[in-house]
Amino acid sequence: MIPSGSPKNPRPPADLPPLPPRGEDAHKGTMGRVLIVGGSLGLSGAVILAARATLRSGAGLVTAAIPTQIHSAFESACVEGMSLPLPDDADGTLTAEGLARLELYLGRADALVLGPGLGRSPGTGPLFAGILDVYKGPHLIDADGLWHLARDPRRLADGAAGRVLTPHACEFALLRSALGAAEDDPEFEVDAFARAVPGVILRKGPRTQIAEGVHSVRNSTGNAGMATAGSGDVLSGVIGALLARGDPPFVAARRGAWLHGRAGDRARDRIGEESLIASDLIDELPAAFRELERTQSDR
Repeated sequence: MIPSGSPKNPRPPADLPPLPPRGEDAHKGTMGRVLIVGGSLGLSGAVILAARATLRSGAGLVTAAIPTQIHSAFESACVEGMSLPLPDDADGTLTAEGLARLELYLGRADALVLGPGLGRSPGTGPLFAGILDVYKGPHLIDADGLWHLARDPRRLADGAAGRVLTPHACEFALLRSALGAAEDDPEFEVDAFARAVPGVILRKGPRTQIAEGVHSVRNSTGNAGMATAGSGDVLSGVIGALLARGDPPFVAARRGAWLHGRAGDRARDRIGEESLIASDLIDELPAAFRELERTQSDR
């Protein structure tokens, strides 16, 4: 989300439906249950940022399935989230042994975020595949989850319609290569990928592009200060919450990109681009949501 010359106060896309409302009888169980699977030793921050962003984006319940070795770090940094420590290997990455325990939580989740800080250990691959075999609801795959997905071209090509992929440029090149296209093939950009692969593709970067089937749009918010570690993990959390709250995947990706970029623009205006870090985006999400709500009430 790093467009140059974006409007000072861009309005959300006019064709987006209103955010699903909170009923007066709402409780945490009705506002969306999000399961995040990720984290590894040295990459605990990714799943922490994703979980905090999910909570700030209105999800009622967030559970992070994480390696046992980073359990304490997560519990200290995200007190509102719940954690599910799972078996890990000597390097602190998840293993397939955790799938049996995870299945109960997959059955309860309204949305799944798979990949932030997941790691690329050989033992994690079977867990990744097993999760996708079990879970059939709306889900987002990012970061190391995309790396595991690219290693299974059949699963990539035959994915579910409820899937959102959020690669940056290098990860997108990896996905294209998995489908047999050259990594720099100008004929196989986001639009062509979206026609070939089920689900939503959101390629992060300058004027983030979001496509599903024959539909393709560009995001209008964001700035160069968001080119910082963890920014994509925050985006994953925002979209995960919107999926759990009832947004269709294409709507969740578009709304989430706008909110994420708008939070980045507000952070830039407050502290400047050079000092912006991912947690600043989370701090500005409440104001971005208020802007979205005001726009909806004006329609």
